[in-house]
Amino acid sequence: MTSCAALVRVRPKVIGSTATIRRAEEQIRALFDRGTYQFPAPGLDAGNSGFAVTDIGSPGRLYVGLTTAGRSATYMIQALVASLLQSATVPGASPQERDNYWTLVAYFNSLRELGRALVLMQDDVPVSVRQFARATRRATSSD
Repeated sequence: MTSCAALVRVRPKVIGSTATIRRAEEQIRALFDRGTYQFPAPGLDAGNSGFAVTDIGSPGRLYVGLTTAGRSATYMIQALVASLLQSATVPGASPQERDNYWTLVAYFNSLRELGRALVLMQDDVPVSVRQFARATRRATSSD
């Protein structure tokens, strides 16, 4: 019996993300010995990136800065994630308001940072969510 892999040589896809794409084709050729396909393709207008479309009727985005003064960056990310996830369960929130908190996207500078964050998400975030829930119940019951 001959396996499919023996019949057809298919290389795995490599998907990468970068903030800068200068010389991307040259770099990918040097690293992986293969061509590139850029998505979204250059030439889309500024209002349509392939990932998002500008909605002129919408109020826009709100960007928040978070300082880690007095705490470690790892503590702050787990506290922020736990707080946002707990916010999705606030009584009286509409389905649309809840939907804004269910999916969180985080970017990391290295695999080491990603690994630390994974441990935090699995171990510390659920504990913090429960603590925030208890604190919220206490605050609302005393009003």
